[in-house]
Amino acid sequence: MKLFVTLALLVASLAHHQSPRAEPEPTVVTSIHPLSLMVADLAGDWLEVRQLLGSNQEPHHVALSFSQRRLLADARLVVWVGPVLETYLVKSTADLEAARQLSLQALAETLEIDTRDPHLWLQPQLVAAFYPLLAEHMVAAFPQREAEIKARLEERLAAVERTTLRVKQRMAALPHRGVIVDHQAYDHFATYFGITVAGALVNETGVGGGARSFAKLAAMDNIACVVVEQLPAPQRARKLAASLGVEIVAIDPLGVSLAHSQGYPGLLEALAGGFEACLGKS
Repeated sequence: MKLFVTLALLVASLAHHQSPRAEPEPTVVTSIHPLSLMVADLAGDWLEVRQLLGSNQEPHHVALSFSQRRLLADARLVVWVGPVLETYLVKSTADLEAARQLSLQALAETLEIDTRDPHLWLQPQLVAAFYPLLAEHMVAAFPQREAEIKARLEERLAAVERTTLRVKQRMAALPHRGVIVDHQAYDHFATYFGITVAGALVNETGVGGGARSFAKLAAMDNIACVVVEQLPAPQRARKLAASLGVEIVAIDPLGVSLAHSQGYPGLLEALAGGFEACLGKS
């Protein structure tokens, strides 16, 4: 009996001195990298940003795995572009309450911004309007971080404004020539900054044109380059560039190589550098 009591006391003592169970990491789930950059802009390094799609996944056509569905269900906040780009998320987000999800498309429609081109993160004016809404949702999800989120909101909005102005000046200084894009993903950026996209081999939904469309593009004048999202370029883009006698320039609309610390201003800078490399060529 004495031995039993001693063992019971020892077990109780060990249980008392055990470390408390660690709390799960605060998590926000994003659908694509540009949205991860925006969330990181407002959070810093205390928040784990989990991205659903890898750099090699096409957001137009995705089937969610069980682990991805679980990640969405457990997230404090889900940030996505919207059904115009990500139809695969419609069902999963329908099960989430409004406070736990945020769509860039919903804001664009409120502001009457054209959503036929689903690459909405390339519209700086929309992104600047999105940041305060994103901050509100993040504060609701992490109220203990309210002061930090609001302070970063002011600083990052100012950074976006400065970068946007700088990019406008850089784009205005470039020769007035057209570009042809492999994938029609740059229209919001091009329209905002005064870049002429003369045509596209593949439209915004991922559908390519036929022989007649290719011939029309190949007959265009004053084209600076053919823009692709990444290298090596698809065969259709290489063929068109050879027909036009111009070079191929890679400009990634997702900015997948950018670190979270570079934020959305880093994406604007990267895009500007790509168009400078294209339009600055003689």
